[in-house]
Amino acid sequence: MKRFCILLSVLVLVLLFGAACEEEEVVEEEPLESSSVGGAELETGYDFDEDELEITDVQTTFEPNRDFYFMFINNQPIGDDSVVVELIDSADDQVLAEEDYDTEEETEKVYDKIWFSRPGRYKIVVHVGDEERAMQEVIIEEKEEN
Repeated sequence: MKRFCILLSVLVLVLLFGAACEEEEVVEEEPLESSSVGGAELETGYDFDEDELEITDVQTTFEPNRDFYFMFINNQPIGDDSVVVELIDSADDQVLAEEDYDTEEETEKVYDKIWFSRPGRYKIVVHVGDEERAMQEVIIEEKEEN
């Protein structure tokens, strides 16, 4: 019986040691890209306060086929009569959609709802005139079910 207990203890230790030594596969994700010129900001999120004109829960990861907001904040009057927003696939830099938003020269913010249908990484790029004023990359991924 004593021999059985020792063998069982050794077996348990070997199993525990083997489980502890298993290497977890570490997937390193590339950091999201973003850029801005002259203090401009580009925020994204599901929740938007129409009274305060702000995204209340800023985030960069979204579900496919679910609307979310982008908000371009220029932090000074835009000084142009339009802003162009492009939605770009980060994998191949293909422009998936482009929208021209009419603005007043004193406008400082432009916002709208957008969505992407497939999982992946995408860029939201804002142009004022010929200048890229802001860019934010987002991740679209299926929601993990618990």
